Amino acid sequence: GINAEYGDVHYHTTPHMNALATLVTLLCVAVASSYSLDPLGPGFWNIRSSFILDGIDIGTHMSLIQLPTGRFVVVDTVDLNDTVRTVIDTLTNNGTLMDAIIATHPFHTTYFPVFYKAYPHVPFYGTPRHLRIEPQIPWAGSMYDCANRQRWLPDIHMRIAQGAEFVNPQPESSNHFSGIHVFHPKSRIIHLDDTIIIDEPFNGDMLWHPSIVGPGLYHIPEAPTAFSNWVKKYVSEWDFDIICAAHKGVKYGGAKEEVETLLRDSVVLFDALIAEYTIAPSESDRALFEAMQEHESGCIE
Repeated sequence: GINAEYGDVHYHTTPHMNALATLVTLLCVAVASSYSLDPLGPGFWNIRSSFILDGIDIGTHMSLIQLPTGRFVVVDTVDLNDTVRTVIDTLTNNGTLMDAIIATHPFHTTYFPVFYKAYPHVPFYGTPRHLRIEPQIPWAGSMYDCANRQRWLPDIHMRIAQGAEFVNPQPESSNHFSGIHVFHPKSRIIHLDDTIIIDEPFNGDMLWHPSIVGPGLYHIPEAPTAFSNWVKKYVSEWDFDIICAAHKGVKYGGAKEEVETLLRDSVVLFDALIAEYTIAPSESDRALFEAMQEHESGCIE
């Protein structure tokens, strides 16, 4: 297998931030004050929340994106405590201004039933796994469908990571790599869940999810290149400056440059994965990869 050291590399950044930027980010990121009515960028609110896994708080998040119409798309969900409910209801007029509540990651599922109970009139869109495991929610559609990801263009762009399984990731205990990256051009912010992690809540190092060296990418030599090319494409086409990651924080300022650095620092990793999967490719993964490539070839923005 691939040496574990490839999954432990940290990519360091020390961007300069003025006092105002620091204050705004702390309002939106710090756990103690994460439920703020102050937007992280124009028309974009990011709510940080605790999420305990095996006794460790790995964090999670959700975002609210305001459309030019004044209505909102809710991206992912967190624990709907009284404070979060107050913030959301204040922004969305008790949910009446919600266009939709959408899921972007197959394994960020815990709080969708709670949100459905609170906002049953809002259309819910889930990943294929959400639709399978939460049948009590009358899902309006799947986020795997191109039309649903393109529903709010040009105000919101959504793309699924390539080279990785999105429909039915296996094993479920560890293959949490793939998800939808959501870009809001007006605020220059990307919302994402597990594909990229930020190792501290406030401008920590940016890393790939550790499953990249396990089941995260398809075990065929084409997959690492497909994934890195997919990242390069959105880096070249999306003018973003901030990344909000579920685990465990926000890269405030210089996020595009950080992703470019992450890609450069990952060349050895991708080459090692290609070599490994050339020796022992998985034919079942190849079939899944080809099906995914064919499906996404029709999803042209």
